[in-house]
Amino acid sequence: MAEEEIDWIDPNFDPYWVVAQLVGWAAFYGVFIRYAEQYWTAYHKSKPWWAMSAKRSGTFRKNAQDDIVFVSALTMHHFISGGLMQLGAMLMSRDMWRHGYLFELGFELYDCIAMLFKIYPYNSDTMKDGTAKANFFHHAPGLMMWYPLLQSQMDMSPHCRAVGGALLLAGAVSAGTGVYIQTRNFNTQMGQAAAVQAFSTLVFVWARFWVFPKEMYLLYMERGYTSTIVGFVLMMTFNVVVLLELVPKTLRYIQKAKGQKVELETEPVPKSAEQLAQEAKKESKKAK
Repeated sequence: MAEEEIDWIDPNFDPYWVVAQLVGWAAFYGVFIRYAEQYWTAYHKSKPWWAMSAKRSGTFRKNAQDDIVFVSALTMHHFISGGLMQLGAMLMSRDMWRHGYLFELGFELYDCIAMLFKIYPYNSDTMKDGTAKANFFHHAPGLMMWYPLLQSQMDMSPHCRAVGGALLLAGAVSAGTGVYIQTRNFNTQMGQAAAVQAFSTLVFVWARFWVFPKEMYLLYMERGYTSTIVGFVLMMTFNVVVLLELVPKTLRYIQKAKGQKVELETEPVPKSAEQLAQEAKKESKKAK
């Protein structure tokens, strides 16, 4: 437990400047996600897996064709923010770690605003039911803890830095591998898809059920802050919910790769935005 005489409060902490940075990064992300999706849409449409992906369900969006575009953009963001935080942890650079952390918080702030006001990317019915609620729960720890974390210089702790870097980079790996899997032909490349899915699951378990609880415990023993307990409970709840969905999915992929008869899609796959647009165009021509 932290010694009582230690005063961790940063006398130079300026919450208004931090809020200004968060608003700036949120605005940047609102623009970035639109242009990133335009780029990734053009990229994926030029590839052979575009039509194939429309036959599968997505992670965040109902159809995988829409999902790979969205998740490709998320992968870029997570690698940037997670990379900065991990480099900051490795190089013991507080400024680098903070830049990655604030970049991530800016994304989370924009995402919550988008959910609340039904703006892009939550202004479309392509999103899965429950995605907004799950993402809000996922963002809550970071948005709740920024003030005590920065005010108390918690980011100077190697345990805090390890948590941030591991979680964000693990998220980037999960997103990136998810996109890669959707580019595989499950009739001829199921072994590759299953291997990458298993690797993604192992990274998830390592980051969220080993690094996260271990470093959070050490952080609590070092600082003794109640906020670390709150953050731990919220994030671990999210981790367990995701794991309960991830493990059965991974097992289905492995079974499929071994030649067993198993359905990868447990529910009917909704049509993609492109398919719905094509149908609407046909109906419009018929009406004329």
